[in-house]
Amino acid sequence: MGRNDDNKKGIVLFGGTFNPIHQGHIRLCCSAWNAVHPRLVILMPTQPFYKELDTDAAQRIEMCQKAAEDLPFPVAVDGYEIQQGSTCRTYDTLCVMKEKFPDDPLYLLMGSDTFLSFSYWYRWQECGRMASLLVGMRKGDDREQIEMVKCRMEQEGLTVKLMDHQADAISSHDIRQHQEKQKDELAPAVYAYIREHHLYGNDGER
Repeated sequence: MGRNDDNKKGIVLFGGTFNPIHQGHIRLCCSAWNAVHPRLVILMPTQPFYKELDTDAAQRIEMCQKAAEDLPFPVAVDGYEIQQGSTCRTYDTLCVMKEKFPDDPLYLLMGSDTFLSFSYWYRWQECGRMASLLVGMRKGDDREQIEMVKCRMEQEGLTVKLMDHQADAISSHDIRQHQEKQKDELAPAVYAYIREHHLYGNDGER
């Protein structure tokens, strides 16, 4: 790596249950990397407050680590949110990350569906002022609606960047139910981990 890489700034934060992490998540990370060229992308598994998951925190963290192994840019996995439990809010996470990376601009990576509900998040204006929003577009998105929401948020002082990576809709639920049919949507190391540890009741698919 040369001088230009050493001088890169910017941290992309990408939170989700990642149950399991799949190629849709990875492609979104790649789009973010191409859009802003940060020095680091951080995957942050979360514990949702509305349901119990059939995998534990350590398993989801390890699957994220395996998914990141072959990516051509620096990716880290941070367990902060999952360690805080279901009461952790993005606002709290961003406060911690601002202290951890005081010299880097922060970017909050999300899909377009999440973006449309962002204004319902706890202290969303402050979240959006601490971190710019990177939004991955999906096939079939209502572009006009998303542009209107983007405009309203920019009037609130937020920075929003729409990324035209046009991702296919991939369902973690479908992958959990049919790993064998959906295995192309998993990194090979993640698929092997799921099989090895008999996650998601996969014995019946052998």
